[in-house]
Amino acid sequence: MDRKPKRPEQCELCQRPVPVLTEHHLIPKSRHQDRKLIKAYGKPFMRVNIAWLCSPCHKHIHRMLTERQLAYDYSSVDALKAHPDVADFVGWLAAKPSDFSPKTSRKARR
Repeated sequence: MDRKPKRPEQCELCQRPVPVLTEHHLIPKSRHQDRKLIKAYGKPFMRVNIAWLCSPCHKHIHRMLTERQLAYDYSSVDALKAHPDVADFVGWLAAKPSDFSPKTSRKARR
């Protein structure tokens, strides 16, 4: 893979068709100098390995997970979907209209 994936019609986590999607680097840019990650993936791959996310999903994963966790344990959309807090949020958000944006994270409301 030497190019970014094409922008889909919906968020890759909640599957809502939203007008604006953000690029989430599955291996955060701050970790692109990590020798272990460079050896495992290569810099070109890390630059283009992204997920297209709506803003609420993108913000939520950065609230829940550190950049180290994202790089080592959650560097794919499937891995993100498997995280219990992310799965709970995504399930909740998926039922909302495409123009809905939560004011606070779901965890903060509990």
